[in-house]
Amino acid sequence: MRSRFSAIAFVMIAALAVGCDNDDDNTGGSDTGTDSTNDTGGGDTGGDDTGGDDTGGDDTGGDASVSDPCDSTTAMTGNTATVVIAGAGSALTGSCGGDGPEVVLEWTADATDSFTATATVDDSTDTDTVVYVQSTCGDAGSELGCNDDASGTTFGSAATFDAVAGTTYFIVVDTYDADSIGTVQVSVDAVVPPECGDGIVNGEDICDGDASIDPNECSEFGYDSGTATCSDACTIDLSACVIASTETTNTCDAPGTITLTDGSWSETVTNVGWPDAQRSSQSILNSQELVYAFTPDADGDYTITTGPANTPAVEGDASDTVVYVRTDCGDDASEVAFGDDIDFFGDNYFTEITLSATASTTYYIIVETFSPAEAGPFTLTVSAPTE
Repeated sequence: MRSRFSAIAFVMIAALAVGCDNDDDNTGGSDTGTDSTNDTGGGDTGGDDTGGDDTGGDDTGGDASVSDPCDSTTAMTGNTATVVIAGAGSALTGSCGGDGPEVVLEWTADATDSFTATATVDDSTDTDTVVYVQSTCGDAGSELGCNDDASGTTFGSAATFDAVAGTTYFIVVDTYDADSIGTVQVSVDAVVPPECGDGIVNGEDICDGDASIDPNECSEFGYDSGTATCSDACTIDLSACVIASTETTNTCDAPGTITLTDGSWSETVTNVGWPDAQRSSQSILNSQELVYAFTPDADGDYTITTGPANTPAVEGDASDTVVYVRTDCGDDASEVAFGDDIDFFGDNYFTEITLSATASTTYYIIVETFSPAEAGPFTLTVSAPTE
């Protein structure tokens, strides 16, 4: 803007100079002659007022000059495309980044489902992508998903979004910055929910296939030997793990006896050293068990509870128990009650179950810890029904 002000200042100074000269000479007419020329002459309407800086590149330059990629979208044929990203400016940016050039693809969903738009790059190049999906091209508020680098080992990106069949979405394949341009392979695929048996430990899987099990899993859970396997339900199967037990009492062959006194029985017990011969049909992991025979005198709902051996707890105390009850000690098909954590989310891993018992029937109460590593002292209590 400096040239415009300089021109105006020059005209004003020139006019004053001429006026002063005319006044000194006391000649008529010149006051209006030169001024009239200056009022309508080059200074007010000349090149500087309409030229160069007022209408030139500086006012409209930079990213504003980058063409809008929403005006030149490319419709995908099927679910794959190859795009070449070039240029230097950025017209769009996703919530997770994208300050380099971009291209926009149109994709129409063929089903109502969750999909992932994936940008794959040659990691030997400098191409670094950002992918985001919009329902309205160029409207940041319509973004449905955004991702910058799908993992720590690649500059490819994968944005997941929910789509409705027959609806067109805009997949913006953006770049991290102006130096990240290049060729990108794009694909859109339905999200496959995790399932047991796909060989991938995901979803609620604890394992998926024996290859996903640590060969030392048995020893890590406190067993002495054996090999753990992965069950068909994708849980760890420790049935082949072995404990070198030293105790022979409180087993199915020689169960302990519970007799209520004044409506209850309670004892501090430990399962350290006992055998691991039984499995509940409902427990994922099991360990050494204690077996007690209980024959109630009356029908009713009896409460079986485990709790801490010491308050406060001391090192080595058990804190995570499982309790189940059978009518035939060695037959898991005879199981009539089962219980695990009292309050898992509240970190109370002891157990409380209700046994609906029939008088004069012998029940086998089997108590164990969640794993051999949890073995230790705990309190077992059986209470009669309250009136």
